[in-house]
Amino acid sequence: MEDKLLVHQDLGGVRLISLNRLSVANALNQELYESLVQSLYEAQNQDKVRAVVLTSASKSIFCAGADIKEFKTENLAHAKQLRRDLLLRTLEAFLSFSKPFVSCVHGKAIGAGVMLPLATDRIFASETAQFSFPEMALGMPSPLGIELLLSRLQRSFVFDLIQSGEVIGTQRALEINLIDASYGEEDLQNKAIEWVQKIPSNFAFECNKKWMNQKLFERVKLSLLASADFDQT
Repeated sequence: MEDKLLVHQDLGGVRLISLNRLSVANALNQELYESLVQSLYEAQNQDKVRAVVLTSASKSIFCAGADIKEFKTENLAHAKQLRRDLLLRTLEAFLSFSKPFVSCVHGKAIGAGVMLPLATDRIFASETAQFSFPEMALGMPSPLGIELLLSRLQRSFVFDLIQSGEVIGTQRALEINLIDASYGEEDLQNKAIEWVQKIPSNFAFECNKKWMNQKLFERVKLSLLASADFDQT
């Protein structure tokens, strides 16, 4: 395993946070979830950081989603609950982060690896990015994925991604508004940094963002409660 699950770099007031659990395609385990929460907490409380860009240390993979091998010694229902709790705490950190926050997606984003960018202000993607929700093929209900997607997409597009398990590339993601912009591999990070540097990180921005995100987070919590109920039926 890599020494650091996250790599940080400060570029002119913008903190670049790169997922770096590359040996397992940046699969999200407890340690990586907690590192993300702590990293955002630190960025929130450091005046020198006025914005954050989330990306991957690899250009071939953004995030493979939840590490389903973790908690394998637990019974299945308890393991699912542990993963939900970790994801909820992380999404709360994402949605409550009051400064400009952008995701740069290189390569594949799968399941929870799509959900994290959906909780940021903008999603920029490379021309070779792919997005998918494999939960249906695994027989797993995905109320959370549905809720996050509905904050951006029309219902029919959510159906295609969740119920059909469609894997979509960058061009399709642009067409349905899953992502906000696409750039070449070499330009993606710089374009994201340029965007956040143009956004005023001030009190008005913080208040507006809080208002936009607070109802989404309430729906996120309800969706995870629904997932827990489904496990008991």
